Amino acid sequence: MEYRTLPGTDLRLPRLVLGTMTFGAQVDREVAGTMVDRCRDAGITMFDTANSYNAGASEEILGEIVAPFRADVLIASKVFNPVGDGSSYRGLRRAAIKEALEATLRRLAPTTWICTTCTLPTGTLPSTRRSVPWPRR
Repeated sequence: MEYRTLPGTDLRLPRLVLGTMTFGAQVDREVAGTMVDRCRDAGITMFDTANSYNAGASEEILGEIVAPFRADVLIASKVFNPVGDGSSYRGLRRAAIKEALEATLRRLAPTTWICTTCTLPTGTLPSTRRSVPWPRR
């Protein structure tokens, strides 16, 4: 596997990443585990997920699978979309981002967190960006 170093860090990222959008819907826990194992065998150690993928099930399943080797993988996730009906965290308000990240951290319990991004429908990108300070654990 070819790796790249994230600028300004010593973090090495694989050129390929496994997206886990199907975990918890089309792909059950057992098949997801096989997929992650095959990726790791090929040197793919980064996984992409989102709080809204299958109402959080994707993050839950990924978190369970990587638990035994959590320190050896990198996880990227996204916020913006609601999780389930009646979710109070939607959008990019500070409170919504904070609530979404806290839920994501509970589901994944990562030791290495690369990034959280927002997923917006085309044409809805705000004209200004705000950073949200987040305490490190």
